Amino acid sequence: KPIADFDALSQKSAEAAGSTHPAIFSLLPAEKSDSKSAALEHNEERDYWIVRVILPGAAGDEKVEVPLRLVVVGRSEV
Repeated sequence: KPIADFDALSQKSAEAAGSTHPAIFSLLPAEKSDSKSAALEHNEERDYWIVRVILPGAAGDEKVEVPLRLVVVGRSEV
């Protein structure tokens, strides 16, 4: 069920992360790929594990594909 209230969303996110601060998702720029399949990639330089997926989306009435890369394991120094 969607959570529309920002404060409630932040609270639920912190609970899910097991902390007092909402979870933070690290998104990376999508890279060109001919593959439509989900993939797991490893960035050895930063020791990140990254999931790449293409999600269905819409721009107005037009259906589009939304490429997404999400760090699922790793720690940022910034």
